[in-house]
Amino acid sequence: MVYRQAAGRQTPDTVLLCAVCAAPTEVVFADAEGGTYECVRCRTEQPVLRAGADTDLRKIEFMHANESKAYEHLAAFAESVGKRVNALEVRVRCDGIECLLSLSLNSGTVDGLELIAHTRGLPAMRFVLEGKDHLEAKEKGLVREVQTGDTAFDKAVYIESAMTDEDIRTTLLDPAVRHAIRELLSLSSAVTIADGRVKVTLRKTDLTFDPIGLRARLGLLRVIAGAPRPRIATKIPEPRAVTLLKRVLYFAAPIPPALWVVAGIYFPTTSKMPALLSAFSGFVVWVLVQPLLTRVLRGRSTSHRELFLARIYTFLFLPGLAIGLLLVANGALDRSPVEHVKMRVAHSSTDSDDSSKMWVDAVEPEGDSHSYAFKTQVADGTALTVPMRAGALGWRWQAGDATIP
Repeated sequence: MVYRQAAGRQTPDTVLLCAVCAAPTEVVFADAEGGTYECVRCRTEQPVLRAGADTDLRKIEFMHANESKAYEHLAAFAESVGKRVNALEVRVRCDGIECLLSLSLNSGTVDGLELIAHTRGLPAMRFVLEGKDHLEAKEKGLVREVQTGDTAFDKAVYIESAMTDEDIRTTLLDPAVRHAIRELLSLSSAVTIADGRVKVTLRKTDLTFDPIGLRARLGLLRVIAGAPRPRIATKIPEPRAVTLLKRVLYFAAPIPPALWVVAGIYFPTTSKMPALLSAFSGFVVWVLVQPLLTRVLRGRSTSHRELFLARIYTFLFLPGLAIGLLLVANGALDRSPVEHVKMRVAHSSTDSDDSSKMWVDAVEPEGDSHSYAFKTQVADGTALTVPMRAGALGWRWQAGDATIP
């Protein structure tokens, strides 16, 4: 047997990764916990659970670099692992686990550093610092979060995951893993485990690219990537109402911009007031649907972020939908006769991007001002005729192009 305590006759339920070479070993965790085991590949004797301070790398090897002469931020680190090169990315192997250091760019400017460790089998999770809003949400029953039993960790870190509590606890039983997560959260907004990798984005500071500091952070990342994991991770089924809501919001997203395009091309109104009133009505609907969103999305560890995103989404979507629907309805349902409105050009100017196009500001006898585009020169004072209709909802709209009699 690979571990030193009797395993009984149970089926292995947990996979351990060797701290030296990352070779996997299956164990019955209840029997192995607290003991030691011998790696089947490198024969290193090691504890099943590492101590919290045990995060130093034993061996780091250079693998590959995505070279770029314009970026020297990772040059010192690359040289420390045996390769002198300027690069956007540097790939290394840390105690058997492949890790990637990748510059985070904003319009070509480096604004941070992504650290990624590739590993398989860890339950998908996202860790953030627990704030006042998380505490209030838990007190109100809006969210439910698994507790590890480590009081300091549970107070400091909020765990978002759709996996079972048992799977999450298995991964976080190792004190070194909990220590590494807290250390990385002091440098980043989140630590994410998903899609076969552990990822953290470091904020850019004077010490972000220091080789010694990067080794320490890779050591923390390596510990998380090497955490114990369930042999078969289980995801909690998402409630049908949540799935339906997400699908509705996803497939409905293109509707507002499509309606805006239709309204702008076929039923352009002559005033901004309809859009303002429509947006206000959409905001009222947004307020009314908030209890429904809360009821559907509450009760899971991911509810806090899902509620936040759903509220932001609907805050933009519902007023946009109201504007599009009401403007299209105002024109499409209009049965009023066309009125040819006389106007006079008050000012004209050449389009800065297209010299063949003229923009004119025309004024109605009642004083209302409008803007139109012409492909010909139009002098100030020129008379225009614009076809207008009253609008089914009382908002006048332009029923055709402005013409010069």
